[in-house]
Amino acid sequence: MVVINKIDTASAEAVFELRDNIRSVNAKALIVDAASPLIVERAELIMGKRALVVEDGPTLTHGEMKFGAGMIAAQKPAPPK
Repeated sequence: MVVINKIDTASAEAVFELRDNIRSVNAKALIVDAASPLIVERAELIMGKRALVVEDGPTLTHGEMKFGAGMIAAQKPAPPK
């Protein structure tokens, strides 16, 4: 079994490419799609404000991402009331 997580923040093309890569290594693998939705409690406290975002190291250093969950949270619109 292979779990592809964070499909809610990945491009569809990247997910399809990863799925193809998994199949090339193990055609019989069960592939499970998963999401890790980002929830900002009390988003109104940061909405419209400048923010210093301190990201988690592994996402940026090992995952080769340009930004992590903190940046996504800072840019996420507040949910409707």
